[in-house]
Amino acid sequence: MSTSQLSMLLAGALIICGGAYVHGIKTDRWGQQQNEKLDFFTERLNDVPLNFGDWTSIDLPLDAAQFKASHCTGAYSRVFENTVTGDQISAFLVSGRGYHVTIHTPDFCYKAAGYVMGKNPTSFIFEAPGLPENEVLHSVFKKDTQTETSHLRILWTYSKDGSWQSPEKLAKYTFGDEKAMYKLYLIRNVDGGAPPIGEDPVVGFAREFLPVLGQTLFAPGGPTEGGGEEQAATDAPAEKTLAGK
Repeated sequence: MSTSQLSMLLAGALIICGGAYVHGIKTDRWGQQQNEKLDFFTERLNDVPLNFGDWTSIDLPLDAAQFKASHCTGAYSRVFENTVTGDQISAFLVSGRGYHVTIHTPDFCYKAAGYVMGKNPTSFIFEAPGLPENEVLHSVFKKDTQTETSHLRILWTYSKDGSWQSPEKLAKYTFGDEKAMYKLYLIRNVDGGAPPIGEDPVVGFAREFLPVLGQTLFAPGGPTEGGGEEQAATDAPAEKTLAGK
């Protein structure tokens, strides 16, 4: 092997290793990164109310092993019921670094669990009190078993600052570098048929719930954007929490 060939080989190896290292840091492959903003976001999940307005809720347990494997840092998981209408909505909210909260989305995860997605995810924008523009992606998922067929309408969206967005292209390209953010799923059973998205009770729930989240998750007093430098890789990451118990 000539000197020039060896140099090219070493250069290629450095590019590959360097790329793997950068990817490992971005995705927190080694599970050792933590930052002040992410600690704050995780703690704020404990402040999200379990009941509000006409909505009451019960705990929706998570599989601890699956949650740990997600590398998210906190979760709020509830089933809400409206005491007036009887509508039921499942709300699943997680905190984590941008890459981790955006890598798994319903159009991939639910399909892997045996659901068939009816149509490609579609963007829907709606107003809520104090929040003039909120964007979600949504679709209806169907699953057949030997005894029944179930249909779920799922909405999902992300926020790093109180503004809820859900880009139609892969969210990891928009939010993957964020040090801390939230992902929200809102899920409703639509076995009786899915109404137009703007008329679905799940959107009515979102119009009430997002302002509540704004008052708790993004209340004044947290780290400023750009603040909260990441700790050294030798520091232990904060303990992961399951909120809303």
